[in-house]
Amino acid sequence: MSTKRPSHPLCYSETTMDEWALIRLAREGDTEAFRSLFDDHKKKVFSLAYQYLKNAADAEDVLQETFIKAYQALPKYSPDKGTLFSSWISRICVNASIDALRKIRRKNFQALDGEEAAKLSASVPKRATPSRPKYPRSKSRKKAAGKTKSARI
Repeated sequence: MSTKRPSHPLCYSETTMDEWALIRLAREGDTEAFRSLFDDHKKKVFSLAYQYLKNAADAEDVLQETFIKAYQALPKYSPDKGTLFSSWISRICVNASIDALRKIRRKNFQALDGEEAAKLSASVPKRATPSRPKYPRSKSRKKAAGKTKSARI
């Protein structure tokens, strides 16, 4: 694998050569290099997950899941396209956080017994549908209607 730096100038200016070297080594299977990437980004990823989940234990789970997914997808990461590693890992974290929220909501809803679920469903207001004409007029009908109105005036 080549050690050349990414061609995108903004990407290179925001990321140090040390980080590029760590990414390259991690791609080659060096677990210590990936551990260094983890140590560099774990606070940001945890903080981002916590903003979504509002629970430290769930945020910790998402932190672990984020780095597992990142490790598996590292060969697909392409800094040449101008994506910073921190942005890439943050996007993985956001997606994992949203997945975790879905699981939590599904679990909480399934935990309700039939009576509680019925009460909850009844308390949720129905979505109001906007009133629409039964048969919307076409443009040609609107023009014709406009002509007859002006003829009456």
